[in-house]
Amino acid sequence: KKTAEDHGEAFKRIANVNPGSTVRAEELRQRERDAGDELVAHLGQSQFAEARVKQTRENSWEPTAELEQLREELLGWVTRMRALQEEIETCYLEAFYRERGEPG
Repeated sequence: KKTAEDHGEAFKRIANVNPGSTVRAEELRQRERDAGDELVAHLGQSQFAEARVKQTRENSWEPTAELEQLREELLGWVTRMRALQEEIETCYLEAFYRERGEPG
């Protein structure tokens, strides 16, 4: 698993290969930031949903639809993050090979 610091190095290499790559690196960096913000929001929703379940359990009613929706949103986030991770890695490898002058 890559850390934000690892990605920082990847973004630098991508941006340094040629001037046009700077825009792509910044776009990827911004998408990664946005995804982090989205996760924080989902975690807040998760805590809220947990509290609702505990609160309503006394009435033997559980908001399964609400929890299922949250679960689907989180799975969607994971899928988008995996795709972003792959895109960052591909972009990094392209930059690496261009930097070395090798076909990639």
